[in-house]
Amino acid sequence: MKSQSPEYYFSVCSGALILAASGILDGKQATTFRYTLDVLEKEYPKVEVLRGVRYVDNGQVITTAGVSAGIDGALHVVAKLKGLPVAAQTAFYMEYDWIPNQGIAYPDDSPYTLMNNVEILQDYEGKFISNSLGELAFTLDEQRNQLYMERHGNRHPVFYIEKDRLLTSHASHIIEFSRDGNDAIIGLESSEYDVKFMIK
Repeated sequence: MKSQSPEYYFSVCSGALILAASGILDGKQATTFRYTLDVLEKEYPKVEVLRGVRYVDNGQVITTAGVSAGIDGALHVVAKLKGLPVAAQTAFYMEYDWIPNQGIAYPDDSPYTLMNNVEILQDYEGKFISNSLGELAFTLDEQRNQLYMERHGNRHPVFYIEKDRLLTSHASHIIEFSRDGNDAIIGLESSEYDVKFMIK
């Protein structure tokens, strides 16, 4: 019986050395645990070793740096196979401080193509108010293509997941916006708070 090769290969930490030894990484970019980067580079010259990245996705082969980077890589695989909303919900369930797209993922296979779209992000700029918790503001840094949430002088990046759903960088809380009949944003709810915020 002829065996089939897997659809994807995934390694965490120094597991990239196993993929390299099997020839799977030949001619590809890869990363690994910081203490095995030199080993990978020296022992397997056909592999282009990338340093300072959380993970590298070549399309079929995904390698990650150390153990915590393996979590980022695993969430990336969830986003790639099941969509960004499922990955965000998984990070929220884990209470993991996830910052999506912190690795190398090539555009034709990336689940993050809309995440830094300025035209989309502009729609969520504004100030929101709650009777019990006060004001919550969303501002866009167009130089970085990054949306921020501000409250009581604290500023946190937030990430576009899908229409009217954003993800915070702390404990991966989910923010859901509500709209009126004219498709204008009128309020929001967040898994971080037990109240509704209305547009100010």
